Amino acid sequence: MDLFREILLQLESDRLPFESEPIGDWDVESVVYHKRLILEAGYANGINAGTLDPGGAEYCLTELTFNGHEFLENARSETVWAQAKRKLSDVGGTASLTVINELLKRLMDANLSG
Repeated sequence: MDLFREILLQLESDRLPFESEPIGDWDVESVVYHKRLILEAGYANGINAGTLDPGGAEYCLTELTFNGHEFLENARSETVWAQAKRKLSDVGGTASLTVINELLKRLMDANLSG
């Protein structure tokens, strides 16, 4: 979940390199896998660049989609992000992206309501 968010943040700020490389403590394989998930989920536009290089999988993300921007707006706050991670850890630490999105929306609404 943290890597998914970090890749989207880097893409938004134009810091995501064309070729996958380690991000923080995550290895290249994890980055490539999460870039594929981001494309498949419709959070970014891009291409499967692995089809250009038969030597391996690679995904080039070019821009966030509306859904990618929506996710980041709800996940950007470190406070909201930490709250979401705490709630998820209470139920085993994982959930579908749909559930995570709904949780982030509810937490953001609660923080805005005061």
